[in-house]
Amino acid sequence: MKNLLDRVGRRGPIVMAVSGVILGLSLQPFIGTDGWAGLGQWVGGLGALFAAWAALRIAKEEAGRENQREVDRLRTQAYYVVAEITLGSAPQGFHVRVTNESTDPVLDIRVVGLVRDAAARDQVLFCKPDGEPPDVLLPGQPWETWLTPSAFEVDSDMIGRWVDAKVLLRFRDLARSRWERIGRRPPVTDESAQS
Repeated sequence: MKNLLDRVGRRGPIVMAVSGVILGLSLQPFIGTDGWAGLGQWVGGLGALFAAWAALRIAKEEAGRENQREVDRLRTQAYYVVAEITLGSAPQGFHVRVTNESTDPVLDIRVVGLVRDAAARDQVLFCKPDGEPPDVLLPGQPWETWLTPSAFEVDSDMIGRWVDAKVLLRFRDLARSRWERIGRRPPVTDESAQS
């Protein structure tokens, strides 16, 4: 019924009114003069059907607004998960601190690498942390690690080029949405991890 009402859309009240008139006129020969009292019941029934349609429509719109509020809340939470290079760098790589400044825990923290702007395009240096990341990062809890490049030896020239880079971070929220954040850029849903 809901799909039928969705297809009818805004024309629903008009379709129902026209249906009621056609039904009343087609029943006129059968009900005679005494049956006109029953016509009120038919009109009342059609009114109840219209009220049910209106209630379903309002409920659908409210559910859509509620879903949008939840998505906005989760996106706001993702803004409060931050990863930054701290303490500069050292011969073994880059020191990174991940902090959850939101009010909810985040899951599956993954520091993927470093990103820097180069010639109007992002360059990514894939790295590996020196230890296992926590499964859950509680609110206010920091996690620190050293990043070393996956494919290159660390030398002072490379550290000099990447010291101002932003950290590429991936994580999940409690609703199991996957997020990706580069430094303090706005978080985006992580499409690569959805599959």
